[in-house]
Amino acid sequence: TEIFRSDWTFASKRPLRDHDPVPETGEADCSGLSQLVASGPDVPNDSLRNALLTNIFRARQRVWITTPYFVPDELFLEALYIAAIRKVQIVIIVPKKSNHRLADIVREGYLTRLQEAGVEVLLYEPCMLHAKTILIDDTLAIVGSANMDMRSMLLNYEIALCLYDTETIKQLETWMLDRQAHCSARELLARKSFALIEGVSRLFAPLL
Repeated sequence: TEIFRSDWTFASKRPLRDHDPVPETGEADCSGLSQLVASGPDVPNDSLRNALLTNIFRARQRVWITTPYFVPDELFLEALYIAAIRKVQIVIIVPKKSNHRLADIVREGYLTRLQEAGVEVLLYEPCMLHAKTILIDDTLAIVGSANMDMRSMLLNYEIALCLYDTETIKQLETWMLDRQAHCSARELLARKSFALIEGVSRLFAPLL
C-alpha cells in the first residue's frame, strides 16, 4: 500500500484520497515468508538489481530465469557467466519471437556469450511469454514486473516479490518446468555470423 500511494503521488502530483478499506474474505495464508522489493529512480542503490546480483553470486545449484526480453547490463551478464563457470545450472527461457523485434536481435550476442559458458537457453514456442520469474537454488523465488534488461534494472519503476517458503518455490518450479516442455533449445551461433549487426544493435541496448 505504501508503494502504491507513493507512486500515485509521484504520478499525479497529489496524494491518494483515503477510501474505505476493502473487506477481507476468508482467512489469509500468512505461513510463507516474502519480501517486497521496489526499484526506480526514487529508490537508492538499485535495490532490485543488487538483490538479484547478490543472490546470483551466492547461487550453488541453479538459476532459472524466465523473461520476455534479455538485454542485461555487463555486470548482470558477468554474474551469470561466472555462475555458469562455477557449474551452477543456468537456464534462461525467452520467447522464440517477442513483440519487440529489435530486442530479439540485440539479445543474440548476450545469449551466445552465456551459451559458450554452458548456459542452457530455451526458446518458448507457443506464443509471446511475458512472465518475469527467477528461481535460485531451492531457497528463493522472485516474481515481478522487471524484465532482464537495462531499462528495468536501472531506469524503470519496477516491483518484485521475493518468496522464501518451500511450497511456493516448488509451485514456481513446476510452472517453469511446464514452460520448458514447450521450448526448443537455442542453437549456438557462430559469433562472426552476426558480429556486425550485434555491434550496431548494442548501441540501442540501453534504450530497450
